[in-house]
Amino acid sequence: MRHTILIATLSSVAASVLTTVVVSASLFGADSASSANTLAEAEGAINPSGVESILQGDVDCSKNVTPVDSLKVLRHDAGLSVQQDEPCPDIGTLAAIPGPPGPAGPQGEAGPVGINGWEVVLVDTETDSTPWKDAIAHCPAGKVILGGGAGHSGPLEDVAVGISEPFQAIEGEYRAWKAVAAEFNPTTVDWDLRVWAICANVAE
Repeated sequence: MRHTILIATLSSVAASVLTTVVVSASLFGADSASSANTLAEAEGAINPSGVESILQGDVDCSKNVTPVDSLKVLRHDAGLSVQQDEPCPDIGTLAAIPGPPGPAGPQGEAGPVGINGWEVVLVDTETDSTPWKDAIAHCPAGKVILGGGAGHSGPLEDVAVGISEPFQAIEGEYRAWKAVAAEFNPTTVDWDLRVWAICANVAE
């Protein structure tokens, strides 16, 4: 009879120990990780502020896995209220998990070169006392006008530039600069007209 009682007692102790082990494992998420993972996606889950939780089973984002995590999951499963630590998402709410960045796309074609080949073309008329003079400064083939101007030598009180403007439009692009100057007071003093064109290649 003593042996029988002893065996029964040992069996009860073993069962109690086994129950304690199972409950402890459940509390710490060792054997019920699937429940914690399903509800909170603890591995790789992120909270609303974008802070990633890297602890398996840390359902309240406390950065520590404690029995509180398992108790919160059990209360949630039982339909009881669960107070979550902010800003951790509520249990049962799956937070967005960003995927890995995709491969870089192919490099696009090089764009056209902007303005290049800048130069100034100068044209001077004869120096004499002709009452009026005109001149045109042409850009080299393929280049267009960016700007231009004109000036003259001689008596400033008797001669003036009357016209100074882009000239010779081809397909909407000016390729020369034209200027006209004249004596508004007749003079015998020699003078000349200089015209300049600022030219460059411009990508379409």
